[in-house]
Amino acid sequence: MLSSSDCFRSLISPKPTDFGVSGTAKFAFPKPGCCFKAQNRIFLRNLIRASAESKIRCTVPEREVENKRLNKWASYGGCIPAMLRALESVRDLDEALKPWEGGLSNKERTIILKEQSDWRRAIEIFDWFKRKGCYEINVIHYNVLLTILGRAQKWDLVFDLWSEMQSNGILPSNATYGTLINACCKGGLNNETLVWLGHMYKKGVEPDEVTMSVILQAYKKAGEFKKAELFFKRWSLDTTDGPERRKTYSLYTYNTLIDTYGKAGQLEKASEKFSQMLREGIFPDVVTFNTMIHICGSHGRLEEVHSLMMMMEELRCLPDTRTYNILVSLFLKNDDIDTAESYFLRMKEDGLIPDIVSYRTLLYAYSIRKMVGKAEALLQEMEKNGLVIDEYTQSALTRMYISSGMLEQSWSWFERFCDNMSSECFSANIDAFGENGHLSLAENAFCCCLGRQKLSVLVFNVMIKAYGIGKKYDKSRELFDKMEKYGIFPDSCTYNSLIQILSAAGLPKKAVSYVRRMKEAGFVSDCVPYSVVMDSFAKLGELQMVEDLFKEMTSFGISADIVVYSILIDAYAEVGDVQQAVKYVDSLKRAGFAVNLIIRNSLIKLYTKVGLLREAQETYELVKSSDDSPEVYSSNCMINLYNDYAMVREAEEVFENLRNSRKANEFSYAMMMCLYKKVGRVDDAYRVSQEMQALGLLTDILSYNSMLGLYASGGRMKEAVKCFQQMLASGVKPNDATFKTLGLILIKRGAPSSAIEHLEMVRRNDAQVGLKEWIKALRALVRFDDSNLTIGVPGRQVLRCTDQSGRRIPLPPRLCPRLHDRLVPHADQRQFIPFWDTTNLTPSAVAAIKQSNPNVKVAVSLGGYSVGGGPPANFTPSSIDSWVGNAVSSLTSMIQQYNLDGIDVDYENFLADPDTFTECIGQLITTLKNNGVISFVSIAPYDDPDIQSHYQALWASYSGVIDYVNFQFYGYDSSTTVDQYVSYYNAQQANYNGGSILASFNTDNNPQFVSVQTALSACQSLQAAGNLFGIFVWSADNSLSEGFTYEEQAEALLANAQ
Repeated sequence: MLSSSDCFRSLISPKPTDFGVSGTAKFAFPKPGCCFKAQNRIFLRNLIRASAESKIRCTVPEREVENKRLNKWASYGGCIPAMLRALESVRDLDEALKPWEGGLSNKERTIILKEQSDWRRAIEIFDWFKRKGCYEINVIHYNVLLTILGRAQKWDLVFDLWSEMQSNGILPSNATYGTLINACCKGGLNNETLVWLGHMYKKGVEPDEVTMSVILQAYKKAGEFKKAELFFKRWSLDTTDGPERRKTYSLYTYNTLIDTYGKAGQLEKASEKFSQMLREGIFPDVVTFNTMIHICGSHGRLEEVHSLMMMMEELRCLPDTRTYNILVSLFLKNDDIDTAESYFLRMKEDGLIPDIVSYRTLLYAYSIRKMVGKAEALLQEMEKNGLVIDEYTQSALTRMYISSGMLEQSWSWFERFCDNMSSECFSANIDAFGENGHLSLAENAFCCCLGRQKLSVLVFNVMIKAYGIGKKYDKSRELFDKMEKYGIFPDSCTYNSLIQILSAAGLPKKAVSYVRRMKEAGFVSDCVPYSVVMDSFAKLGELQMVEDLFKEMTSFGISADIVVYSILIDAYAEVGDVQQAVKYVDSLKRAGFAVNLIIRNSLIKLYTKVGLLREAQETYELVKSSDDSPEVYSSNCMINLYNDYAMVREAEEVFENLRNSRKANEFSYAMMMCLYKKVGRVDDAYRVSQEMQALGLLTDILSYNSMLGLYASGGRMKEAVKCFQQMLASGVKPNDATFKTLGLILIKRGAPSSAIEHLEMVRRNDAQVGLKEWIKALRALVRFDDSNLTIGVPGRQVLRCTDQSGRRIPLPPRLCPRLHDRLVPHADQRQFIPFWDTTNLTPSAVAAIKQSNPNVKVAVSLGGYSVGGGPPANFTPSSIDSWVGNAVSSLTSMIQQYNLDGIDVDYENFLADPDTFTECIGQLITTLKNNGVISFVSIAPYDDPDIQSHYQALWASYSGVIDYVNFQFYGYDSSTTVDQYVSYYNAQQANYNGGSILASFNTDNNPQFVSVQTALSACQSLQAAGNLFGIFVWSADNSLSEGFTYEEQAEALLANAQ
């Protein structure tokens, strides 16, 4: 294959062959495949030299200056200028042409027709020539008039004129067919173009090269690339004088061929034609290069794009605006916005004026990347240049503002254009608001559309969708039912959307009525609407409705597809009905469908549920032998079945396959742990439990209960209680099985059954009080420390305390405050509220700890990664001013109430750009410091591009009010050495120049991250270099079980420095 950078390879030969260009230049050609990278400069010098010798330059044609008509007419000479002036000024033809009547030559008549810009005047003059009877009307005159009528797309007149030629015995020439073919092609009549081609061949007329190129264009527009290639090959053979001679084509033909191959996705053939034209001495123009750049870029060959740009520069072929537009678009598609921007700037530096395509392309790129500042700057430039913002761009920017959390700006932007919006643009804006959950704004936009009488079915569809996303199901139905009132009738998309919304919401009884209405309206052509509702009924366990809908569907002659059969089979598998499930498997096969992976997984679920070991094994083996690997769920079903039969070896085989492919989840481990426990292989059960904890797979009630049961049965009381402690800290709520296991622990330690019954009675009456009673009982028997069991509080707490020297002071976790930015219900205002155990951490508790330790400072942490281990704690201000105002007010009140000293900024998820984050946080901490509310501020970034971009932007503008950088160095992987840790530390000192960077470590001993010992050793190295400002420790939860050993080592290290 010849790539674009290979295109000159065949132009340098050890045995030069003469080839003339304009009779003067000579080129040396190589053997095919000669290395371009080593020799391309030789050819470029030859090519440029030849260009100079033959006076050929490959530059962008200068913009044609429109000549004055009088000057153009004067160039014809003779009486023609006077004739044309007379025809322009005098309407009556007899009067206008009277001085020359009877003496007009063929040439003069041809020019007169050719110069007519109005097709009506041209016909009038043509008829005058015929009416006079003294003038010969030849094929050239007909060709000129055919060209004029084709340009005006007056196809009836074209065909009438063609019939007239036939009637008058005027034989069409090659040019006639070329004219008709060209006119039809440019008019978009691709079929008619090919009809004329067939007529041409029937008459024995061979297309010339220009006509051939037009026909290629017709095939290309029709997407018939193979036919285009075959036509070109046939034409080439027909027009070649002999077998030994290769035809040379024009630049236009090569450009057409290259573009045709490019649109067909045939990079190799396009590059081959590019190479061929160069071998034949045809100089590429800017159109050639633009086409090749686009083709190579579309195939991801960006190095070839760079090579082509170098060729253009060497050959003095200047890029035009389209060149740069292509480059900008290509690099944006490859997510290289920096290079795209550089080409946009280079376009302007080269004296070219960006067109609307240039701006729209870059503006859309900014919008999807939420680069608000750059988008707005580009908008100002567009408006300055008088460019109109199209509706596609308008809606894209609405989405940009919404996704950036700038709702006020998004609505202002919408209002700016809504008076002149089309129905399609209203739909796009309503969809943008609705998709992002801003239902009130979507409704407002819909009302604007209604008020401007721009309603359409698409507008209703997106508004119904918005109600679905907002879970306003009744409103979605109401809007559907109101459509006809506005003269709008639902289409298939309307019905499908509403049916999907109601079914997904677990409302299939309401959805089914719309399926039937859809059927009555004639929009049900397949089983999809029925399958959606059937699936919803199946999930609710209403199998009779599933059956009834299946029968109803088939009674209408609608055939079930494999999805419908999958729903039926899985529904019966869920309830363990083997007979019905197998019945539908047989029906599926009779319908001509193959049993796929989804159905086999349903069967595995069925067979394991009812204990059919042989059938389950056979089906599982079929899945393993297919191209698809078994799903985790199916494998877990098999482990569970083997667990029931105590088949350890078989279960281990499935489990090992899952573990080796890194697909084993908490269920896989929990069931293997139960199996080993069941067969008495306790050591293996403990090994699995430890691996499970190390991988962080203790995430749900099943896995925690399995581990609790293991520890309890083995008499490992402390481990069991610690597991319970971890369960509560992670936010997993214990269930009855949990307390049953805990009761066994208490009984084994001597507690009477009556005490357990009392604890359960209290828990049933009040879950919170009951849980506290269980904690007290466990603490009494196994010295359980409940200080870490803050009910309803995330287990991961931030230790945010420092003395005046910058050292971290460990506090009990219940004294570690943490806040999350939350949206107050029924208001569009963001307020900060406590997100800690306010029962234990009271203002008096903070005062007590500070009184006992006068140097201690207590900070409140904003953000964190998630809310209670659930959804991410996103930074999403609606506007800077409102966010700062609300934050200052709510935090001031809270900090003063709890007698806190500082703020730690720990946002880790952003739906706003760095500039917005900078101004919100920067203005907040500056105001709080200036008001004397806080005495210090810290930030807690880590090594992630998005995190760093936000925090470094904040540092760049507000470093003067930030006291500490609590960088999360413990986030690096476990392979980190002491030297690497120090290098990471030094790198962050450069990123946060002049800041007090605190080293850090994590005390949870997670094997995936930096160990505590590595971090402490690195701290010693930093201290020896006089470069240690303090140490940040995460987290107190983990440290508590170790007696804060690591904190004491860190304090001792810092104390030695003094």
